[in-house]
This record gives sequence, C-alpha cells and structure tokens, in this order.
Amino acid sequence: MKKMLLLLAGILFAALGYYLGVQGNEKWTISFLFVIAAGSFLSLAWLMVKHSPAQK
Repeated sequence: MKKMLLLLAGILFAALGYYLGVQGNEKWTISFLFVIAAGSFLSLAWLMVKHSPAQK
C-alpha cells in the first residue's frame, strides 16, 4: 500500500513538472526540479543513516 502511494505521488509530481515545462514557466519549473532533487537527496541520506551498520 505504501509503495503504491509513493508511486502515485511520483507520477503526480512528474506530471506536474511536465505540465510546468510545457507551459514555458521556467522559473517555477526550475524551482520544482530543485525541490524534487533536494527531497530525493534528503530521502537517500535518511535511508543511508537508517540502514547504516553503525546503528546495529
């Protein structure tokens, strides 16, 4: 269930990014991509810390 929600959210974010790009609104498209990149980086960092061998 959680994976389905994450997949749906990813599809919606991709659709929103594509829509902004098609509209030619460059400022919002770049801001949107920056937020996505920052979120991905923070998620990856959190997963690496959560599953690090030092925690065990």
